[in-house]
Amino acid sequence: MRIVFGLSVLLLFSACSSDDSSTRASPPGNPAMGGPRSVDPGVPLAELLDTSTNTELMFSRLNEPADTETDPVENRHVLGQIDTIRTLVYDGIELEFYDITDNGILLQEVTVDGKEYVTAEGIGVGSSRADVEAAYGSPYLAADGQPVHEITSSFDEATPTHLRVQYDGDTVTSLSWYFYVD
Repeated sequence: MRIVFGLSVLLLFSACSSDDSSTRASPPGNPAMGGPRSVDPGVPLAELLDTSTNTELMFSRLNEPADTETDPVENRHVLGQIDTIRTLVYDGIELEFYDITDNGILLQEVTVDGKEYVTAEGIGVGSSRADVEAAYGSPYLAADGQPVHEITSSFDEATPTHLRVQYDGDTVTSLSWYFYVD
């Protein structure tokens, strides 16, 4: 009787440890083959928007994006130097970096169009125009006629971050932060 019970338990354990990948759950962050793949930057929005964050360190910690776009751009200060604009595309968020040839990388723009990203003030896609203005004040009109909120941090008022909010009626559809890059 003990032998039959022992063999039954052994067979049960060996069935549970089968190498058939179709019966195992995918590890966290890795979808099953053929399933939808969710890609996030791996760095919280609050850290991305914090102008005191070390951009190069943050860049090195980012997850692999769903897509990367690169565009050459002539450096405004060094004649003949070609730098690169790198846009990293994730689900619901895009990060644009100015990659200075042989001289570092700067976060230039963050655009959010996914509901999963919300600011420390509680603002995100789906927020109302009134919520945005309560958090950031009334916008001013930029040279191109678009409303812009100017966000300053206590240590960096000379180079404020500009926030452009896109609306459908009075509901936020996207938010774009533009950082000072010179």
